[in-house]
Amino acid sequence: MRRAADKKSSRRDADKTGRTAALKESSTDQPQYGYHPTIAIASAYTGTFCVYLVGNLFPNLPVFPYPWSKSILPSQTIGYWSVTSQIILALMFVFHFCRRTVETVFIHEYKRTHTLFELVGTHIYYWGFAFWMGLSIREDLGYIPTHMPLFVAGVVLFWVGETGNCAAHLQLRDLRKGKLTKTSAPTSRALPRGWLFSFVSCPHYSFEILTWLGFALASMVLASFGLMAATAVVLLVLSMQHHKRYQKDFDGKDGRELYPPNRGALIPFIY
Repeated sequence: MRRAADKKSSRRDADKTGRTAALKESSTDQPQYGYHPTIAIASAYTGTFCVYLVGNLFPNLPVFPYPWSKSILPSQTIGYWSVTSQIILALMFVFHFCRRTVETVFIHEYKRTHTLFELVGTHIYYWGFAFWMGLSIREDLGYIPTHMPLFVAGVVLFWVGETGNCAAHLQLRDLRKGKLTKTSAPTSRALPRGWLFSFVSCPHYSFEILTWLGFALASMVLASFGLMAATAVVLLVLSMQHHKRYQKDFDGKDGRELYPPNRGALIPFIY
């Protein structure tokens, strides 16, 4: 009697497991409706530097009143350098979004499609800031560059941020492709290693903020500080989500590695 009951119970468990697996397989095979993330993000980035150039170069555009445009800390001694600084800042802006477009197509991997709300919101966010920034940094509309030491410091920070952000993206790509040493833990994720990940879980986010901090200091327009602040708020939230997920996946139990306790989410030793 007991043996028959055990066999019946085993068959029920097997049927239940089979139904669950079939359900998971069918849900995975279902098509995802929405907009392809690579196309959606690449189009947003490409349009961003185009919109910036429209605001920065096209004539007869509306002028925003101060302080919504022009430098909030102009230098009265290098006003003659306004056109050169405008060109340098435009090249920096265009380079950033050209690089991000290339990374979106060739480096990043996206696991889900974008909804219409996400698609429209992303484009409005980037294109709105791009037009505002381009229009604010126009010599013919009264833009005067900031003090030379501040401009140079901002440019240096910008390129440090660009270099670190790109390097972190490449390292994450190599981690996904198995080119770096992976943990033996029973999890689909790999533990990021290397000097970029020594102190924070999301160094690519840290360097992204550094990029826009540098641009804001070099341009000294309200629009640049607005983009930097908005970027920082978004990445503060995302970095903590990633950080907690790493801590959950690598909890030091059942053969899993323990996530480095001294590693922060975004800012070393602070956050």
